[in-house]
Amino acid sequence: MIKQLLFACSATVLILTLATSCRNKNRNNNATDTLGYEIKSLTTSFNNCNVDSPDCSHITYTFPFFNTPGATADSLNAYIKFMLGEKTGSNTLQKTQNNFMADYTTYLKDTDTPQVWYSQTNIDVAYQHNKIVSLKIEMDDYTGGAHGMISTAYQVFDKTTNKVLMQPNLIKKDKAQELLAIAERSFRKNAELNDTTDLEKAGYWFKDNSFYLTENYCVTSDGITWLYNPYEIAPYAQGTIELFLTKEELAPYINETYKDIWD
Repeated sequence: MIKQLLFACSATVLILTLATSCRNKNRNNNATDTLGYEIKSLTTSFNNCNVDSPDCSHITYTFPFFNTPGATADSLNAYIKFMLGEKTGSNTLQKTQNNFMADYTTYLKDTDTPQVWYSQTNIDVAYQHNKIVSLKIEMDDYTGGAHGMISTAYQVFDKTTNKVLMQPNLIKKDKAQELLAIAERSFRKNAELNDTTDLEKAGYWFKDNSFYLTENYCVTSDGITWLYNPYEIAPYAQGTIELFLTKEELAPYINETYKDIWD
């Protein structure tokens, strides 16, 4: 209760809904049931501060709200809220932001050297086809320490099942190892490593010193991008590492169910 009262005195809520945008730049003649959506933004700032100021502690969510009626849009909207921390019956998006600001208020009471906190999550539609929606989730957080944490996550949503499309279901099982070999060659080429260079000695942290494709992948209009965040397979200084294969390279390895996602 005390936390709630402190928060009520120190934070102001700003809710902004931007104009509707039917992002159909990736639409093609066969993708007749792509979903319309609008971009929404929810921000809570400390003491009504200007979020553009470097001295303003705040938390912001920007995300698509799918407005095409039907179960797929409902499932996508629920999943996006879940990714942002909302849980049915216990949490709302506003409550997750209130909790962040309440923690910041407690932190101010317990420190003699206050720092600005911020948390920014931006979700966007990276690609849409009549079978899938690729979501890009960018997170930038700072709650003290030497530096903030920036990360990117991808989720590919199957519009036929209304569930996340896991990578093993996208790739033919009997072709998975062959695809892995092609991906590793591409990775080594990008990293300027030859075929026999020890990955660990080269500064990479793959489990058991064996290359793997991360589950953090995104289907785009041109192919698939796999993304390794800082600290995932290399030191922070390496930053984000991406691996891209074109749709032409990938065509032989895609399951029949999804072979037309680039048509």
